[in-house]
Amino acid sequence: MTINSPNNNQLSVLSPVLDWNSIPEANTYEVQLSSTSNFDSLLFSMITQDSQVEAPELEANQTYFWRVNPINNCVTGNFATSSFTTKTLECLPLTTSTDTPVTIISSGPNSVQSVVNISGVSPTKFIEDVNVTFELTHTWLADIEVTLTSPDGTTITLLDQPCDDLDDVDVIFDDKGLAQTCNDLLPPALIGSIKAEEKLSSFVGENINGDWILTVNDMFSGDGGSIDSFGVELCYEETLSVDDNVISDFKIFPNPNQGQVNISLNQSLSQDLNLEVFDLNGRSLKTFEVNPSVNQFRIDLSDLSSGIYFVSLKTQNSKAVKKLILK
Repeated sequence: MTINSPNNNQLSVLSPVLDWNSIPEANTYEVQLSSTSNFDSLLFSMITQDSQVEAPELEANQTYFWRVNPINNCVTGNFATSSFTTKTLECLPLTTSTDTPVTIISSGPNSVQSVVNISGVSPTKFIEDVNVTFELTHTWLADIEVTLTSPDGTTITLLDQPCDDLDDVDVIFDDKGLAQTCNDLLPPALIGSIKAEEKLSSFVGENINGDWILTVNDMFSGDGGSIDSFGVELCYEETLSVDDNVISDFKIFPNPNQGQVNISLNQSLSQDLNLEVFDLNGRSLKTFEVNPSVNQFRIDLSDLSSGIYFVSLKTQNSKAVKKLILK
């Protein structure tokens, strides 16, 4: 049995998909994930018929060990074992909006917004993790939808008509949070660290600077309230800087693209250059070695399906990431 990804001892991994070669004789596979090499404490364990599983949300800057073994009706095979280390993240302090409270009227359907502006962050730093704080006073939560829009224009749904006739929200949205569970004893109906309706990892690879816009859509009359507070915590991968070996930026064109992807660097580099393509789950799909003295080159991604991907350019001392849309 061969493990495909993450590669053994791979660095800078986040939200990995654990992938291995399937074996014709196997009916199922046992997959285990641990923070210890002897697997005496398991973070994750499951039996699956597939040849890949998505790992749970993991802590930054930690080494993890995982293994998989094939099983059929007659015999259990031997474990194939691998390890990887997650990215080292630096996080900006929680930034809260200055425009709250924002009133939500009850006389008819309406939409209101609160905005957090981020500025002054180096343009070479890109989002790796997003957490959102949100307090809402509103009767009958089933009336509302809440979305978050990034400076790059990506919008995800945080809440989608939750909790029927219950009231109020006081939460931190975090991909590592708990599933949304409504509290029907006392308001707020939603409280604590919870997952958003859609993944906050949709923002990975985007720019940090600009307006982060929280929108509350109240779709029915009769109940109102207010956005009481809104804040964002934004994290990026910490990279080193060594003058002529820093990838300060690169361009992808055209974007969206149909598979023949042109990449342009704004400078030549003296270190080896590695290009890697990831899907939204953080799974590494393709790797290219690039001549660092070349300022423009093309890669062929025509065998990938339509969707959103991330292109990472990396030297020994720096890294830059861009979002790519394939049609």
